[in-house]
Amino acid sequence: MWRVVPSNPATGSAWHSEHVQTYVPLVGTERTDNITLVTMGPLFVHGVFKSVSITSATTTTVAAPHGGGSLLITDIVVSAKKVNGTTLDVEFDDGVNTEILLSPDSINQSVNFAWQPVGRIQGWEDAALKIVTTGANTVATVTVGYVQNPSSVPYAEWNSAR
Repeated sequence: MWRVVPSNPATGSAWHSEHVQTYVPLVGTERTDNITLVTMGPLFVHGVFKSVSITSATTTTVAAPHGGGSLLITDIVVSAKKVNGTTLDVEFDDGVNTEILLSPDSINQSVNFAWQPVGRIQGWEDAALKIVTTGANTVATVTVGYVQNPSSVPYAEWNSAR
């Protein structure tokens, strides 16, 4: 039997693996020991998050891309109390163009929403992620997981590609 060790082609160092104990299918009591290659995608490795709590009518920037870059959303969690005359929008905005991602109904019901998009929810060049609320008695918390992309495309090109 050939021993194969996946390694980094640039450095020659072995890739990370873990010793994992598993169970034999259908039996459930017999244990076997296996080695498995540990892999993580770039969203897991480079993702960060930010939370904001909002108690008034305001526009709050949750995250902004570095100059010329864009944000890729990995997770959004929204909680808001039911309050008459309030709205809450989660949007991408570059100061000229705006695209709303979420606009839950916080007038008629409390909002408890969690979204981990499987698709590529990515903004355009210099589009920040903002929370826009109306109503003086707004009570909301928004947490967003995201990845910074170092470069992106202008809004017109982004919009025509979707």
